[in-house]
Amino acid sequence: MLIKLLSSSHLPFNAPRTERLLCLETHLRKKSDGSMALRNYIEQLEDEGIAIPTRRTLNEDLKRYEMFCDDIQYGGESKLLSLDSSATQDAVAWLMGRAWLDSPLRPRLSSSCIRCLLLAKELQAEVDFPYNPLRKSGEPWIPKMMRGIPLQLIPGTDSSYMQLQLDWGGRSNINLARVQKYVSFTGNKTQDYVPLQEEQVALITVESSDVFLLKRLQGQFPNFVIEKEKQRVTLKVKKSLALMTRDMLKAHLERTQTSDRRIFSEQEIDNNLESKLFTKNLSLKLQYLSVQ
Repeated sequence: MLIKLLSSSHLPFNAPRTERLLCLETHLRKKSDGSMALRNYIEQLEDEGIAIPTRRTLNEDLKRYEMFCDDIQYGGESKLLSLDSSATQDAVAWLMGRAWLDSPLRPRLSSSCIRCLLLAKELQAEVDFPYNPLRKSGEPWIPKMMRGIPLQLIPGTDSSYMQLQLDWGGRSNINLARVQKYVSFTGNKTQDYVPLQEEQVALITVESSDVFLLKRLQGQFPNFVIEKEKQRVTLKVKKSLALMTRDMLKAHLERTQTSDRRIFSEQEIDNNLESKLFTKNLSLKLQYLSVQ
């Protein structure tokens, strides 16, 4: 998604062009709906002390970058490079896999918005953006403005998420399919952010008498620890990732263990969740552990 995140062996540019485009990317991507003229590109290179080639070569830089990204438009008399926040192909393929490109359930993930968030994550910069949360039952729908520092990407079953650090020291998981209008660097200093506290840990346990199932789970999810004598595998995750991880694992077990659509029953005991499979000797538990 970002040149900054790719190794040189995966880039279709030589070293001098890569250096120039890294400079371009760092300045252009601070707004998901931003733009840059050729003269601005030259100014940025001068400010960074990067050797400036001929205008023909610089034009070729911008054309190559347009071909590399799905959210770039370049041309016109002003030679303006602009971002298109409606482009989704690169984001869907990178976050969800290419199979999702032809799916009727394809999430609407804005490539330019996600590239801006990724750049902010690398630079540990604060961003803000309008967010469309789900409407709660019985309450009016209210749009939100979110502000924070992107911390990490979180995979999901039908979308992808970004965890933000909030200024008061909290965390918030953002559904990236609900970030569509724009994302922008605020330019604010982040020294005044309250430091993140150590997060509570959750323990996810899968119990089954099927030893082959447990071995397969450990092979597919390397962080699982297998306990053969107790016929189970366990996985520790941070609390903020626990429900998403549990839901992904549950969906995986539903797809691979039976053709029934509704196979789990659930019960909540002391804020811990337990799911039991009707057709197999299989259970999935989520337990919150106290911080040591």
